[in-house]
Amino acid sequence: MPRSSSRRWIIGWFVVTFSYYLLWAWVIPPWQAPDEPLHYEYALALAELRRIPTVSDIDPERQQRILAVLEASHFWRLLGEPTPRPIPRTFAESPDPFLSRSGTQISDEPALYYVIPALIFPWVPDPIDQLRVMRIYSALLSATVASMAYATARELWPGREAVAHVAACWVALLPMAGFIGSSANNDASINAMGALLAWMIVRGVRRGWTPARVAAMAVVLITLPLTKKWGLAIIPAGGAALAWPLITRASSRQRKRLGWGIGLMLAALTAVFLFPVSDQPAAWGRRGPVRYGARTSAEAHTGRYAFVLPDLGLPEPPWIVQSLPEAIARRMRGQEVTLQAWARAASPTLLHVTIDDGVAPTEALIPVSQRWEAFSISKEISGQATRVRVVFSRGEEAPPREIYLDDVSLTGLGRNWLINGSAEAAKRFGEGFAAAYLRLPPWFIRGLFEPASYDLAALRRYVLYIAITGANFWANFGWLTLPLPIWAYGVIALTWILAVWGWRYAGRLWAEPWQRRALALLALQAGCMFAAILLPMIGRDWQPQGRYLFPALVPLAIGWAGGWAGWGDRLRWRRWWIPPVGFMIALSLGSLGGVVIPYYYFGGPR
Repeated sequence: MPRSSSRRWIIGWFVVTFSYYLLWAWVIPPWQAPDEPLHYEYALALAELRRIPTVSDIDPERQQRILAVLEASHFWRLLGEPTPRPIPRTFAESPDPFLSRSGTQISDEPALYYVIPALIFPWVPDPIDQLRVMRIYSALLSATVASMAYATARELWPGREAVAHVAACWVALLPMAGFIGSSANNDASINAMGALLAWMIVRGVRRGWTPARVAAMAVVLITLPLTKKWGLAIIPAGGAALAWPLITRASSRQRKRLGWGIGLMLAALTAVFLFPVSDQPAAWGRRGPVRYGARTSAEAHTGRYAFVLPDLGLPEPPWIVQSLPEAIARRMRGQEVTLQAWARAASPTLLHVTIDDGVAPTEALIPVSQRWEAFSISKEISGQATRVRVVFSRGEEAPPREIYLDDVSLTGLGRNWLINGSAEAAKRFGEGFAAAYLRLPPWFIRGLFEPASYDLAALRRYVLYIAITGANFWANFGWLTLPLPIWAYGVIALTWILAVWGWRYAGRLWAEPWQRRALALLALQAGCMFAAILLPMIGRDWQPQGRYLFPALVPLAIGWAGGWAGWGDRLRWRRWWIPPVGFMIALSLGSLGGVVIPYYYFGGPR
């Protein structure tokens, strides 16, 4: 195909996909896509403050303005929830199970996606129009994914134009991609960057890594985590694409130098992640109005260190907490546990102690004197416990004094379940990074190696989570409250099985060594995303969302189209593209006309 013709198709797929996504943006009522109020809040704060907002910039007055717009837009009624009276003051106070649990995007995600909407907002004062601006902006970004799917498949299989069109069609008509891709959500930016990464990988593998391509790849890899935190997950695919030719084509001497370079880089990264944060205890979290050290060597009952709850001179007291892996919490249901610790204070005060099982927390106020004294609290963990954690803070009405704790234990089932109960181990930078940036629980790594995380009940739960993730990947609208009929997911699963099976007959699609390398790197990109969204469910009740796989949409589109092309080769059928394209058209029209439009405009699904 002439290069100009290929460009025309890239532009054509962009125009078609963008137009289709605009239809989604128009059909879906305001605020009826996941987390839209939170993403809008971020862009609005950026526009009002004219700088990147931080946690301290989360404004209840701003949230109340947004909540008033949500009420006028029938937000709760369309979710099937009663409209609260009076309207909540903040998102966290909303009684529905959606908005109140969504947290915040401010300080939780990079600001890059929100810059363009924030620049436009002053010219568009109406909140609904501002939301439409964000949706159109998302649709523009998301439409590039279909174009990149076509370009990537065209680069990978220059003589198989039909495969490229099927890959682009799959992305363009995937219902969930249209729904999320046209909503106010920073997923649009990371999905576009993931698609660009896939195309650059295939292009570099096929045509060679010129200095310009290496520089462009470096820019993409740097930009990925600036669009959304999930971008970190697919950086290894780009790094492997750059390293592969260096390793395979270098001389033995060059390989040795490269090995030393990679080894030193990994050693440096390891050193950074293992760097101790001396004033913070490992395995413990801390909360407070300002940052403070929760570990001290100035006082200790035994050993060299103790925990400290400092006097910050502020009304809100500091507190420290350790949560157990959820697999352990389930194991402890119905069991009695005993919390023991030693405490002292600079002068007499009260220590507030909590054993929280997520059902009926046990709380106690412990008098603390200037001498080290032991105390203990017992509790029977509820049979419906969702968590087990211990929390220490100063009593709210107690005099503000510095409190020290040491030799803390939580015993049950014949063992102590707390880690680092004497504060002897300092927190590592990597632990803080995982908790603060990736929002993983402090016990995440511990949960991966906990045997209870892999018992029969846990494995059954993981299978269910994966099945729901697959269903949500294809179609589940509203705030993941408006799925397709069950039988539709069965048909979808069958099409995927056929696509995967078709790769048995797709030998011509990986005949060249460079094609095998490119496909392996695309598989790595998809595998990294699968690992990133599935690993956090290990050891806890956490349902991954299928849309988190969208940064790997292009590799998955290549897998879908290539599998169906394999069936075409096996059956020697030149029109092999009719079943997959026909299925995607039917699925897309069925989602809009059979589920979304009837629910929002005709009083419920047909």
